[in-house]
Amino acid sequence: MLRSLFGRRLLPTTDLYFMHHLRDRVAPALALPRTRRRCPVRVFAPNVFVCGRRAVVIRYARPKDIIRLERLRPERVFYLVDDNFKELAEAPGLPEDYRRRLQVFARDMLPRIEALADVIVAPNRYLLASYPRHEHAILEPGYVRVLSDEVHWEAPSHLKLAFLGTRSHLGDLEQIAPALAAVVERNPSVTLTTYLGPHAPRELSGRDRIFHHKPLGWATFKRDVLLGECFHIAIAPMRATPFNRGRSFNKVLDHAAVGAAGLYSAGPPVADVIEHGKDGLLIGDDPDAWLGALEGLLHDHARARSLAAEGANLARRIGDPLRVRRFWAERLGFPP
Repeated sequence: MLRSLFGRRLLPTTDLYFMHHLRDRVAPALALPRTRRRCPVRVFAPNVFVCGRRAVVIRYARPKDIIRLERLRPERVFYLVDDNFKELAEAPGLPEDYRRRLQVFARDMLPRIEALADVIVAPNRYLLASYPRHEHAILEPGYVRVLSDEVHWEAPSHLKLAFLGTRSHLGDLEQIAPALAAVVERNPSVTLTTYLGPHAPRELSGRDRIFHHKPLGWATFKRDVLLGECFHIAIAPMRATPFNRGRSFNKVLDHAAVGAAGLYSAGPPVADVIEHGKDGLLIGDDPDAWLGALEGLLHDHARARSLAAEGANLARRIGDPLRVRRFWAERLGFPP
């Protein structure tokens, strides 16, 4: 379905904020008339959708897509953005190749998208503040799955830790890498899994019971990890930078998908939704604080399991797919 619609890889942003929750309302560009009646949203280009006289651009667009959209002259254009492209200079730790790609996009394409857009859609007010000349709307991502089967918590022979972030979070992980190495070394029943492959921090490479799977494209990560894996504890460190502050609370949803208790940095955006000690733990920047929090959960399975269960309940509330569906139905003018 997704391959026939897009002909190329689907962005996680496009899926989590739009496609996953509206797939029965989206038709390929060359759909038959009866399909268009049932599916009023049309794929105009990768990450660009049209519904009647309204259009949605999600994160990126190519020059040829913008030219076509300009010719179409939609009456209303929504631009959904989930990273602060205007704060790239204040994003220490981003891989340089990734930073350069974002900088080129921000320089060459972002102004053209802004010129077309009437409404900026983003997951928080901090990110919206970067677009003072536009109308604003807040939309948080919806979940892919909330794992309800807790069989992995039934007397586990070992505890599985996970870091589910991509390379864009590498600098955040590096800050606490010594603590993670110590946790695994001091606890023989613990494993740590990442999906960073050769990009993993040096302190976490070449160690027993630390596994770095190759980076996965979104479709494979969604299928094999979010819809197919389970972990006991998952970590999402995020340093207090302007770039990070513009991110979403999506890691809360990822951790609920794999059934894990979540540990997060004690700052926005995640701290805006997590109640410390109830549905997750909020940890300071000191690596020793992460070491203490992790070892505390490793020796208190009941507490870790409770955090995972409450984190799942939180994800159901804040990541409700019906909320995403209603948001777009209202703005694009089709029945939810």
